[in-house]
Amino acid sequence: MESQEGRYTNIAPMFNRTNYVFWKLRMKTYIQSLGADVWETMEEEYQKHQAMITKYRKIKFTCNSKAMNVVLTSLPESELVKVTDCTIAKEIWDKMSNCYEGDNNVKQGKLQGFRMKFEPLKIHDYEDIVK
Repeated sequence: MESQEGRYTNIAPMFNRTNYVFWKLRMKTYIQSLGADVWETMEEEYQKHQAMITKYRKIKFTCNSKAMNVVLTSLPESELVKVTDCTIAKEIWDKMSNCYEGDNNVKQGKLQGFRMKFEPLKIHDYEDIVK
């Protein structure tokens, strides 16, 4: 596979289910390049309004739509199934994070598992094993 290093691209990175951490980093950067308001929709809950009265609401709607478009077009159909019920960009972003990173409880459980696996046994642990 040819290296993409140093190449400028104006397309969203594609997600292939094996590169979530790298995809997330590239996707975040790509969305931020579309504008601060677009990235903001990934961090803050956007509220849809039937009647978009103000210019501000129209801008927020457009930014949410851009962010949703970027993320959805980067996902294969097998991943789209997981986010079909999402109606705003932040929901999609959070759902993908939970699927591939886990929520805080899952992260803490994984961390505790790694600690138990790799931390050396203490003297009192040896005493318990011998008994």
